Amino acid sequence: MFAHDPSAKEQGGLSVGVPGEILGLYEAWQAYGRLPWYRLVKPAIAIARYGYEIDRFLYFQMKNTEEAIRKDEGLREVFMVNGTLLKVGDICRDIKLANTLEKIAFFGASVFYYGPLGADLIHDIQEKGGIITVEDLKGYKIRHTKPISAKVMNHEIITMPVPAGGLGMIMA
Repeated sequence: MFAHDPSAKEQGGLSVGVPGEILGLYEAWQAYGRLPWYRLVKPAIAIARYGYEIDRFLYFQMKNTEEAIRKDEGLREVFMVNGTLLKVGDICRDIKLANTLEKIAFFGASVFYYGPLGADLIHDIQEKGGIITVEDLKGYKIRHTKPISAKVMNHEIITMPVPAGGLGMIMA
């Protein structure tokens, strides 16, 4: 799939897999959670809506990927004002993300996997050359697997097994 364009593994529609984090967090909350779901999501909504300060590290990352930010409408909306990258000390807000998280907070994961949020995401991915379908999203299931662990510098690291990136993190 990537023989003609190896960079497609890292950017663009083909680099995107079926998103599972929302369903994974929601199912973990259903099994083990004690607080209301909305209360867990509320801090992320606040950060997206009211913003956070751009620090030097984030600004450095933005400068290194400025060309990609300029090419992507969604990234421009978040990380630029009037065609200029936000600077250190500026406040970065993502109102669309806040609104999305708010819907997920009120209605649960199903609004993402079976509703218009997911359909909109799939449309955006396909516009960028992706092959994920609404059926892929609706059919997504969480696989419960045992974590992997390793001792690293006198700390036990417990993380996700292959095909997730946990092994790479331990090896780094």
